[in-house]
Amino acid sequence: MNGFENRIYLAQIGQVTLSDCLACSGCVTSAETVLLQEQSGDEFLKRAETSPLTVVSISAEARTSIAVHNREDPLLTLRRAAEGLRRLGADLVLEASAAEAVALLEGQAEFLQRFRS
Repeated sequence: MNGFENRIYLAQIGQVTLSDCLACSGCVTSAETVLLQEQSGDEFLKRAETSPLTVVSISAEARTSIAVHNREDPLLTLRRAAEGLRRLGADLVLEASAAEAVALLEGQAEFLQRFRS
């Protein structure tokens, strides 16, 4: 089998639909099935009801993809998504880069607290 035939054969084996996509730059495989189940809408609602603080981060890629689909500004998309997620129980909705900065600051504060004592 030459390289071209091999690519055609491989393309016929994998069948991933757009609804399977997490925009994570990886492929959905059986290993990610558990992650998909843990990140379902029902699981979010269950955890939002029982958690003392529910924080949601939205990646720039997801925000932009939704904005393009809805033909609107990405910041408006983020604002609308945040409003909807807050109605569902999220206490804080951040763009992923802001969430990363908050996590780094919290980690720094925890480190300083532990090692200054």
